Amino acid sequence: MSKNYNVFMPLCICLLASLNQKRASATDKNLVQAMEIKESTPVHEITDPHPSPILIDTTRAIKMSFEQLPKIRYIDSDFLLINEEHTFSLVPQTNENYIILDNRRYDLKQCHFHVPVKHEIDGNFNHMELHIVHVNSNGDHTILGVFFQLGEENHMLQEAFEKSNQISQNQFLLTLKINLRDLIPYKTKILRYEDFQNNREIQWILCGKPISLSSEQLNSFIEHFGCHSRISRPNAGPILYY
Repeated sequence: MSKNYNVFMPLCICLLASLNQKRASATDKNLVQAMEIKESTPVHEITDPHPSPILIDTTRAIKMSFEQLPKIRYIDSDFLLINEEHTFSLVPQTNENYIILDNRRYDLKQCHFHVPVKHEIDGNFNHMELHIVHVNSNGDHTILGVFFQLGEENHMLQEAFEKSNQISQNQFLLTLKINLRDLIPYKTKILRYEDFQNNREIQWILCGKPISLSSEQLNSFIEHFGCHSRISRPNAGPILYY
């Protein structure tokens, strides 16, 4: 298999714009001077920046078929880092990252982080949640959720955490190349459900197994972006698992 993973793989196996401008941050001018910068829709227009946690009861989950699993294609890509006050987002500078769900293509638009997490699974809270946002040609959303628990430092995201504390709101910087596939945990239960948010129907795909981040990374995020809690609410729709 090539480094860029130029094949589709079912999520159960590999588990797991838009405004174009030419502008450059002074600190990264030499990195972006020849690039067409792609900025995505702000997080608050995609999902609630301070969402009420959704209670997921896996005892109610129904076994999904193999065909209902998403297939992903993520490659090594440059990402733009944007400070959005309550979080930071990472915006891919290529259109070559996408997933296939129910025979429809959803292009990767951006990813962002939540503290506290949006989902409580069987009464258990994780420390941070990553939302990887995809949109199809009709404007429908599919969001892949990855959880973080305290442990070893997340080397892949360390530069993003450091840079997010160095830029002002609504400013941006380029990070190094990232392949989001490296953030998808292996051998994990997959949960899927539908929800409505900001008058949009969203397909949620959740990876039950968390990956790690250090306490320093978590504390740095909270110090810079804060922590906004809300009252939990139960999930109303059917939950699928694999």
